[in-house]
Amino acid sequence: MSRRTVADLSEAALLSLALRDPSIVDEAGAVGLTPEDFGDRRYKALWSGMVRDRASGVGPDEATVLERHETDLGIGRPFPDLSALVAVVRTIQSTPARRPSFDAYVAAIVEYRERRELLLAAAEIQALHAEGSPTAEIRDVFEGAMIRVQGRATSAGSGPAADLFVAAKERAERVRAGVEVDDQIMTGLPSLDRTLRYHPGHHALMAGRPSMGKTQLALGVLKSIAETQGPALFVSVEMGRDSLASRLYSSSIAGPGDLHARELEAAERWARTPLLVETEARTLSEVVSAIRIARAQHGIIAFAVDYLQRMTLPKADSREQAVSHASATLANLAHQGGMLGIVLSQLNRGLESRPDKRPMMSDLRESGSLEQDADSIVFVYRDAYYNPSTREPTRADLIISKQRNGRAGVTVPATFEPGNGWFRPYQPEYAEGWGDDD
Repeated sequence: MSRRTVADLSEAALLSLALRDPSIVDEAGAVGLTPEDFGDRRYKALWSGMVRDRASGVGPDEATVLERHETDLGIGRPFPDLSALVAVVRTIQSTPARRPSFDAYVAAIVEYRERRELLLAAAEIQALHAEGSPTAEIRDVFEGAMIRVQGRATSAGSGPAADLFVAAKERAERVRAGVEVDDQIMTGLPSLDRTLRYHPGHHALMAGRPSMGKTQLALGVLKSIAETQGPALFVSVEMGRDSLASRLYSSSIAGPGDLHARELEAAERWARTPLLVETEARTLSEVVSAIRIARAQHGIIAFAVDYLQRMTLPKADSREQAVSHASATLANLAHQGGMLGIVLSQLNRGLESRPDKRPMMSDLRESGSLEQDADSIVFVYRDAYYNPSTREPTRADLIISKQRNGRAGVTVPATFEPGNGWFRPYQPEYAEGWGDDD
């Protein structure tokens, strides 16, 4: 099968997906696909119309597509007549298309655009050669084509390492002088922020055994980010909408005082908090799509996925390979999108048989690539779960086991009581009273 045929099929398949699920148009736009990437002028016209329809809040579906492109009928236009338009739409609808193959379709479309540009440059070079043009002119055409194609993949270009250092130094000076705001993404736990610095593009892994509180920690971190820094998205693969709603409600109203007053205060606070939730995504492709769309439509600066092993993953030769692929995909999504990406992970049961049940790197479940992909790893551990008579029943240890650009092997204590609020700054003699930090 020729590459042209692959490209045509990919364009038709993407259009087919969009007719079944309009959010495909949003996701494709979020990864940078434009109508100009399409090689078939008919498909280019259809995709351009879908983009405009999504912007105006309608379609795309068969009816809106047929109605919109009535003006594209005629000699020299994308469709000679209505029957030709209907035939193309029918062909698209009958094209086999799989939602998990979205990335492959986009990659094929973009790759063939690059090939078309190179072929056009080759034709121009051939014409220049036939005309006896100077070699320098031919070289300029060739180099121009290569720069345009390579610029999409490496838009920043290469440069001296010294320039990077100088830029970082100057930025640090501006931050210290108060001229520029530090881009550190704060978690709402000052002691954790002093030790572990989250930044845009950071891929963070949070892991723990069941009932340690990792879901609540991630929810609390995103809540704090949304309250103080910008929109965030929490993707719950484990809990449905009702379960998540119950958890948010009970956590938000915890504390002393009149229940009705606490409900009103929590409702007002949530109304001002741009924390988005996604509870329908189950497959890796659905999770990635939800994050991309939230980035494009709401400008999220952080996301969390709860949790990695509960996602339905693409088929692979082994479970370990499937988990490795999912881990790398989410890490790349955070890095390329300039977002803080928090991924929750389960730990192996093996630690339950050890006398010391504090987690270690070797307890990461199903894939060694989890450690490799992560910029930081935080294990959540509560001694009270194993030792009910412990002297600090509300203490939770956040064990920083990896940090690319900072200290590791550090334990940051926090206060947490399951079912009774959020993770809070550590209070050694914590008992009654909730203070000001909700």
